[in-house]
Amino acid sequence: MTATRDVFDFYEIVGPAGGFYVGQAKRDGAGWGWRRRVREHRTGRGSKSAMRLLAEGGVARTLGAVACTPEFALALEARAWDLRHRRGQSPAHERPWGAGMPARQVRQVSAIVAARRQEHREIVWERSGGRCERCGKEVNRVEWEAHVHHAIYRGRGRERLEDLTLLCLACHGAEHPGRVFLTRVEQEARRDARRVRRAANQKRRGQK
Repeated sequence: MTATRDVFDFYEIVGPAGGFYVGQAKRDGAGWGWRRRVREHRTGRGSKSAMRLLAEGGVARTLGAVACTPEFALALEARAWDLRHRRGQSPAHERPWGAGMPARQVRQVSAIVAARRQEHREIVWERSGGRCERCGKEVNRVEWEAHVHHAIYRGRGRERLEDLTLLCLACHGAEHPGRVFLTRVEQEARRDARRVRRAANQKRRGQK
């Protein structure tokens, strides 16, 4: 028997001091569930943590929607909290029920994030027409001659498309001073050189 899957809107409320609240709301035909849930927080019928952040001037924003079971929606909500907490963005007392979920669910969440990131890459490449969106240079995707640059890191897998730009390696390097970006051929050559050095070192150790 297949479990019932509904569409859940995920959202976060970020306070001016860096605290945050992550929640989810089931979507219905009337519109966005997360907006209705935020209104409930504002009128004093929601989570105390969310109400406090909104009273302090916190900003609510959507994280996206996922079709899943109610149980998995709770797991996703807890996983989002875990990721934020590891970065030191919230005090421990705001830990919600269900945080710290099993490894199997972590893998499921990671698969959702990876799929969304790949979808974003495809949209950006199609939008750019195979050219750097800064200097206009034509780039070869197969040879890794361009990267999708994040103007603002909102969280991997839930970025806004307007924050993503296709940049050639030179323009991307200008955005990240000190970092070196290589094409596929250059990366393979560097990898082969490391393999040769490793084999030579092992041979010298074996002769001692």
